[in-house]
Parts: sequence; structure tokens; C-alpha cells
Amino acid sequence: MSVATVLILILAIHCPDGAGHAALGQSEIPADEYAVYDAVIANMFADKKVTFDFGGEVTVKLLMVVDRTVAYPFSTVSSRSQTGVTSVLKRLFHLSVDYVLVSAEQEAKRRDTARYDNQWHAGDGRVSLSRVGFDRDHRQALVYMSFYCGALCGHGFFLFLTKTGSEWRVDKKFQVWIS
Repeated sequence: MSVATVLILILAIHCPDGAGHAALGQSEIPADEYAVYDAVIANMFADKKVTFDFGGEVTVKLLMVVDRTVAYPFSTVSSRSQTGVTSVLKRLFHLSVDYVLVSAEQEAKRRDTARYDNQWHAGDGRVSLSRVGFDRDHRQALVYMSFYCGALCGHGFFLFLTKTGSEWRVDKKFQVWIS
């Protein structure tokens, strides 16, 4: 069994019914999840560069963030009935890289019509995020992030984070796919 699988199982066991979170509406994402997203994107795009591929030499001028997240079994807010339910992101990120929110529908339509060619480069890639899974004490978190950068260019990661004081830090990255 892989380390990523073990982490997912641990968080799913510790937070099966969203313990530690008040009941949230489908589209409401709490500030602590945005803090985790900020840490993930800061780590993956440090100094406005793609840090996980291309030798850290590709500068990101504009990052497209898909405005919908999905609750997976490890997400703190998910229960069996909520797994796969989408939530809407708002422009509440605090990032050093410029970003725009794009709807999943807009992105799919643009991707289909552009065929990942010249139109793709209106931005420097598209990020999709899952809802965040927290431990009971909200000191550890797990999130899934995918990054698409064009035809046969993409990555998927699970990121494990730890909170020290008020700051979230990426402790481990597990790349689960690459194209």
C-alpha cells in the first residue's frame, strides 16, 4: 500500500463525518481551507515559477483556477452522501501569482474548441483543487491538486500539510499522475 493511500485512509478514518466543522452549505468554503490552498499554490508556484516540472524555469504570468472543488472521501466536509458534490470557490486567495477563476464549463468548452493549441496559452495553466481534509485538531491537512498545462502536459498531486502557529506548510507531495 502506498504512503498516499495510507494518508487518505488515516484522514478518512479520523474525519468520517466532517468532525470539527459546522454544517456548511454546498457552496461555502471556510477560510481555513483557503489558507491551505494558499500554501499549496505558494509551494507549487514559488517565485511565480512552476516548481514541480520544467526544472523550475517556467514563469507563471497568469494562473487559471477552476472555480469548483470536489469533496472526496478524505475531505473533512464529506460524508458518504456528499462525496463528489462540488463547491464554488470565490476570489479569496492570497497568492503571489496573478490568477483568475474560470468555471469548469468555460474551461471544458475552451479546451474542446482550442484543442490545447494556441488558445491554451491565454493563461499559464489550470489548477483544480479538492476540498481539504483536516485532522481533528486542524493541525494537518490533505488536499488533491491537478495542474493542466496543455496537450499531454499535466500533473496530479496529493499534498500533506502541517500547521505551525498560524501558517500552513507543505510537508509532503505525492505525484499520482503525469501526462
